Amino acid sequence: MLENKLSALRATFNFVRYAFLPILILAAIGGFKFFKVTEEQIPSYIIFSIIACLAIYGYLYFRYFLLLKALGNYLNALKRKDFAQALNFGRMYYSMSRKGILGADGRGLTIYDESAINNDISAYSKAI
Repeated sequence: MLENKLSALRATFNFVRYAFLPILILAAIGGFKFFKVTEEQIPSYIIFSIIACLAIYGYLYFRYFLLLKALGNYLNALKRKDFAQALNFGRMYYSMSRKGILGADGRGLTIYDESAINNDISAYSKAI
């Protein structure tokens, strides 16, 4: 199950990395007609659009990059049977999947997250 999440997260990260910025730029260009930008507003609209596109792209790239790394480290620790590290990376992954980048500290987990981590550790501890 975690391997499926990892492959889906890789696909999402690749979408954000390669396709999301051009989509944002096209949306910003389409905003000229939607917001009825006049000629004197064009320079400020372009600057605002570039800053907004880069901010949104940077946030999503950073978020999915950290989530991908946390899940990869969590799976590697489980496969190595290093359950102390798996507990830390599992808390980080589940907290980030729930709270975004703010969850990178691993706090704010629910009892369901702790139960999922416990289930993962017990499943991998019995695996050969």
